[in-house]
Amino acid sequence: MALDYMVALATDRSVSEISALVNSTCFSGDISGEAIATSLIDGVSVRRGLFIRVSTARSPTWGDPIEEEFGFKPTVSIFLRLDKTEVLDAQVTDMLFIATKLFAATSDGMIVYFLESGDVWAIRRAGCLEINSADYMWTPERIEMLHQPYTLMSYVL
Repeated sequence: MALDYMVALATDRSVSEISALVNSTCFSGDISGEAIATSLIDGVSVRRGLFIRVSTARSPTWGDPIEEEFGFKPTVSIFLRLDKTEVLDAQVTDMLFIATKLFAATSDGMIVYFLESGDVWAIRRAGCLEINSADYMWTPERIEMLHQPYTLMSYVL
């Protein structure tokens, strides 16, 4: 089973602009020690083996569950795959570091979820941030990465 996560944004920004934001976030968080913005569009592995790819969001032909459930349609997606041969918890923290920096850098609708189960880790819609109430998802270290008010929730796509 793959350990895949998705960060999906409803934004007017281009894939290249979001890729540049992810690149600067990775560099500032020491997740990547080099410029990787153009590589992010094709997909690139960074520290600890975390694979990241930024692309245009694609809606299933049968309808978009994010739009149906949460009221916004993603235009850019960030696919993240954990490397099972590396420390998983650290890679999840890196993934959430990227997501929390995007929450701070944009005001766009955004959702972070685990692809296999549909568990929503965080969502911002209509300017309100909600994070999953499960303690194993948002540890105290990860909550410290948030720099805006939030409420607790528990959603599944």
